[in-house]
Amino acid sequence: FTTIDQDVKRRDLTINALFYDIDTGEVVDLVGGVDDLKNSIVRTVGSAKERFEEDRLRILRAIRFAGRFGSGLDPAVDAALKKDNSLEGISPERIRDEFLKGIKTAKSLKHFLSLINQYNLWGNIFPGLTINTSDVANDKDPIVTIANLLKNNEPNNLSKVLNTLKYSATENKAITFLVALQQFDTPDKIYIFKKLQNKSGISDEQILKFGMLVKLPIRMIKPFIDFKLSVSGKQAQEELGVKPGPEMGKAIEKMEINKFKDLL
Repeated sequence: FTTIDQDVKRRDLTINALFYDIDTGEVVDLVGGVDDLKNSIVRTVGSAKERFEEDRLRILRAIRFAGRFGSGLDPAVDAALKKDNSLEGISPERIRDEFLKGIKTAKSLKHFLSLINQYNLWGNIFPGLTINTSDVANDKDPIVTIANLLKNNEPNNLSKVLNTLKYSATENKAITFLVALQQFDTPDKIYIFKKLQNKSGISDEQILKFGMLVKLPIRMIKPFIDFKLSVSGKQAQEELGVKPGPEMGKAIEKMEINKFKDLL
């Protein structure tokens, strides 16, 4: 139990430190949060250095809210981040959650990601991975956005790192599939990539958006989206005379490849 003038000191940002008086129907602002909202400024309650030292995840929260409102950062916040941007001690789960919220709520994804880049936070968000910050689209699909950011990484290694960063199995499969899709450069790979898509949970729309972002050949991507695996074991047996066994899978793959080539 405490009074609001004491409680407000525990808040991170002035725009998150506003109270509402139920009796009068008025907003009670003890820290200038209303003016900061009007002026599109993200500012900490009191010393930026002290607020960030209390919980270093507040660094990402400040950037997330700047992205959400298309705002700038207060000079004191800017100076504190340039001096110390460490997220040491913050669990991978919390960093992941905050980053995903930032993508989903950003007024301008380019602005949000530019702030991450400006304050050299990629090493904290995706340690050990190569980051691509070009060709960013204003798309709030986290899977497509993250796959584009991480497109220059080897898929198997990427999957291992995403696992350590506590991305879910579903997110991991989807992101690594899109990154791997850049290797779809010949019709002979249609069978394996279609099977991977089915396991990844990636939609055709996501494939198209990612393909446009990373400039995959449209002559391959459009047919890839339209193509569906449909050859059955019975069909392979009837048309190629293949009996059930190890050769059946190879026969089905061959028929699917030929179907795709016909489509092309």
